[in-house]
Amino acid sequence: MLIKKSWKNHIEKSYTTAYITECIEYAQTVLNGTLRLNKKISDDISVVTIEHTYEESNLLYPKIDSILMAGVEIGEAAANKLMCMLSKEVNIEPRIESKMISFGSVRDLK
Repeated sequence: MLIKKSWKNHIEKSYTTAYITECIEYAQTVLNGTLRLNKKISDDISVVTIEHTYEESNLLYPKIDSILMAGVEIGEAAANKLMCMLSKEVNIEPRIESKMISFGSVRDLK
């Protein structure tokens, strides 16, 4: 509850025009705060979330843009990096594939 109150206060008192959230719950909190303040997604505030399950952002209304990054790949890359560090092997930085899923929640500044 404290997070939701502080987000609402932040949205009310700041001139922030874009948010990137790390999970779907924070994205919903931002959406709720903007709707309560009669702000429109993409016109007044742009919102993007990082999701770990394909089409998880479809649960939100209005739908928002998301960056899909599979949690399994992130965990695997972290475990491999840790094992290389422990064994003192040279390791190439891991590349984690991501996919942008667009629903028009980000304002085009062109």
